[in-house]
Amino acid sequence: MDHFYKNVRGYATDPLRIIYKQMVKVHDSGAHFVELGAFYGNSTVFMAVEIINSKKDIKFDTVDTFRGSIEHQKDGKAEDSTIVTYNNMAREYVENITPVQHIIRTLMMTTQQAVDFYQDESIDFCFHDASHEYKDVIKDLEMWYPKIKPGGYFGGHDAEFPEVKKALREFFNNYQLYYDSWIIRKI
Repeated sequence: MDHFYKNVRGYATDPLRIIYKQMVKVHDSGAHFVELGAFYGNSTVFMAVEIINSKKDIKFDTVDTFRGSIEHQKDGKAEDSTIVTYNNMAREYVENITPVQHIIRTLMMTTQQAVDFYQDESIDFCFHDASHEYKDVIKDLEMWYPKIKPGGYFGGHDAEFPEVKKALREFFNNYQLYYDSWIIRKI
């Protein structure tokens, strides 16, 4: 299947896409991936196409409230036309993933609500690109890290954001940085 992520709004970058490609490459059928933060589905459809093209049976979930994050708002109002209403954002996401929806399970809720759907050590790869507020990032790291299998991977986007960087430095002793994205392998 040809990639179509360029037709989908979003902020996914080449380092993020490299991590996604690598995760599909190193995992076998039966793996379980979770993406925290889908926005309009740019990175979501990229991952889905990578999974489809690999011919592997990889379970792929994504979690988002479809309300946008604080960094996309200014004084409670949309900073630009990227953030619209919840209904419009969710509707556009659903339209964007239509060609690959058969392999994506979307949980329309907060990351803190969704964590209860997963057993500890049940996820092979989790990628964080949800809220970038320190309190939210540190809470997500605390709640989702136990869900990663030993030998599994936890990564994220926007590592250069000051509050994300602060949470990463506090939570992990060491993580690999790829420009604006980060990744760590759970021992």
